[in-house]
Amino acid sequence: KAVALQKLTYLSSLHFAPVASHPLAFPAIELIASPQLPHRRLAYLAASLSLHPASLSLLPLATHQLHKDLSPSTSSAANHHVTALALQLLASPAAAAAPDLPVHLAHDLVPHLSRGSPRAIAAAARVIAASPSAAVPVLFKPLAACLASPDPRASAAAAAAFCELSAPPADAAPFLPLAPDLYNLLTTSRSNWALIKVLKVFARLAPLESRLAARIVDPVCQLLARSAAMSLTFECIRTVLTALPAHDAAVRLAIGKAKEFLAAEDDPNLRYLGLLALGMLGPAYASTLHECRGVIAQSLGDADSNICREALHLMMGLIDDSNVTDIAGMLVSHASKSDPEFANDILGAVLSACGRNVYELVSDFDWYVSLLTDMGRNLHCAQGDEIGRQLVDVGLRVQDARPELVHSSRTLLIDPALLGNHLLCPVLSAAAWVSGEYVNFTKDPVELVEALLQPRISLLPMSVRAVYIQAVLKVITFCCNLYVERLSDSSKEVSVALNGLSMDQTVSGGSDAPIGSSNGQITVPRMMEKDPFSLKSVVHMIN
Repeated sequence: KAVALQKLTYLSSLHFAPVASHPLAFPAIELIASPQLPHRRLAYLAASLSLHPASLSLLPLATHQLHKDLSPSTSSAANHHVTALALQLLASPAAAAAPDLPVHLAHDLVPHLSRGSPRAIAAAARVIAASPSAAVPVLFKPLAACLASPDPRASAAAAAAFCELSAPPADAAPFLPLAPDLYNLLTTSRSNWALIKVLKVFARLAPLESRLAARIVDPVCQLLARSAAMSLTFECIRTVLTALPAHDAAVRLAIGKAKEFLAAEDDPNLRYLGLLALGMLGPAYASTLHECRGVIAQSLGDADSNICREALHLMMGLIDDSNVTDIAGMLVSHASKSDPEFANDILGAVLSACGRNVYELVSDFDWYVSLLTDMGRNLHCAQGDEIGRQLVDVGLRVQDARPELVHSSRTLLIDPALLGNHLLCPVLSAAAWVSGEYVNFTKDPVELVEALLQPRISLLPMSVRAVYIQAVLKVITFCCNLYVERLSDSSKEVSVALNGLSMDQTVSGGSDAPIGSSNGQITVPRMMEKDPFSLKSVVHMIN
């Protein structure tokens, strides 16, 4: 049985299949009572994998044996090993799947807590997290007493336990009575690991009690100033910036340390932590972020993708109506040189910031239309849907931006290289719709029609080609209408023009220019050759 269970446990760990899904789940509980220690070690390992809702029917069989193994009645070396195995089982994450088992064994943990066993402390924390209503009355006080233990291993384990129990979404208020013991640990412990856990707990407690913040600020600053451990230094920075923002001297010290992290050119981890610390600054210290804008912008090109994304997050936090032009332009320019994934992160962030609350940050819409066009020309752009939506939306909302919108749409439509990129189809569709809807602002309708009917549009989806054809009809209709209106004052010229269109005859005039055809020539006044709304232009577009 032990050999079969060993194989099953290995396969379960390898393929993440629960032991209880196999008929050998019962032997895992059966072997816990084996007199041989290797068998029991294997059985406890298998049991830690089998504790889940499908195996709850086996728990009564295991509870009695765990009671015996946790009993401190014997002091043999073998019993110590078995007790350690039982505590390890209760401390495993699998125990949370069977909350009844830890509750039944809560009283058995108290003697082990009184001895300051780190395994018992970890097990008690897991039991309290699984069933707080039943376990807290039994285990909270013995666990709190471990904070004052002379054994540094026990005090560090207790600090880690309370750090885990007070973590969000848990309410940190019940842990306020522990402040004196935690403060004593903060000022006397020499374990960086324990200090980090204590600082995490204080960061959650300080906002709940203002006097506590004033009490811990000096020890935290002393740690921040003298510690050579970067992990502890960063935790001090985090505590100051998130829990002690009212203490200006402490915040200034933390900012100075964060800038030292940013200056560590040979260590990307420290640079990332420095950026992370700057992101914790409140609005009162926004000027500090602006002072570091150059370093943040430089970090956008870092080889570490985490640093790049954190720098982007900080840059977006710097944007306001006074600098949106500079920052957004710089980011879009940087996106053209970045890898596709990060380039789309940049473009998405810029689109979100500038489009927030109906473009509240944008005052110059001609600039913004040009920026949208530059984003749409990025070959790696996957934000085509949002760019196209905003191009149309700006045209509908801002009349003064329509001339620039039509001009920018032209630059998109005449570029044949964009037609082969399926990610940009929404952008091209929006550009075609804008060009047809606001054709009165176009300077060269002939060029526009040629761009809308170029052969490579066959690469576009049918839905986009339909928008192209609709735009062509709008342009031709507009040109014909304008041509007729310009000749309406001269009935003679209108008659000649209509005859030329219907009968394909010669139009006489002072100084003529020929238009070639298969059957003859149409001559129009030479002054109309360069006029996009001339007869020649209209006939060319219709053909």
